[in-house]
Formats: sequence, C-alpha cells, structure tokens
Amino acid sequence: LQVTVEWRRSDCGVPKSPDCSLENVGNWPKKTIKKTVPIEPYEEPGVTQVFFLPHDEIRIYVSEYGAHSPHHPAGLGGARPLAEDEFNRYLNR
Repeated sequence: LQVTVEWRRSDCGVPKSPDCSLENVGNWPKKTIKKTVPIEPYEEPGVTQVFFLPHDEIRIYVSEYGAHSPHHPAGLGGARPLAEDEFNRYLNR
C-alpha cells in the first residue's frame, strides 16, 4: 500500500536568499515536493500519521499511538529535530 503526498514549504535553505529576511516573512520563496511512498506495515486500524523528515523525506504510519508513545512503530520518542546520524539510522531500518 502506498500514497502520494504533495506539500509546500519555504525554500530558505543555506545559503539564504535576501528574499528570506524576517521582514519578508509570508513572501518567502516556496518549494513544492511530491513523493509516492509506502505506508509502513500495520495490523490494526488507527490514525494516519505523516512524518516530515529532514532532506524532504517522509514516512507514513497508521497507529493508535501518538508519536511520543514508546509503542509507536517509528520508535522516535516524539516530535523533535533529528541529528544527521540518527536520521540516517532511522531511514535505513
């Protein structure tokens, strides 16, 4: 089972454009990303959850548990920034 997700985000990465100033918030350049990704395996119905990860990666889970729960299949312990090595381990599981 897979799903196609399309989202927009600001495109104010490094190096930052002069268009990305605090005075210009709301008018920052935008980037549209579209990906087709598998839904992680699940056995019971639950809530569909989309995890937006570094480097425009995403993961889709169906779980009755919130992301902060130790029982959530992602095993991340809640929403938070991931260190690069932790992100790579997570993607390669």
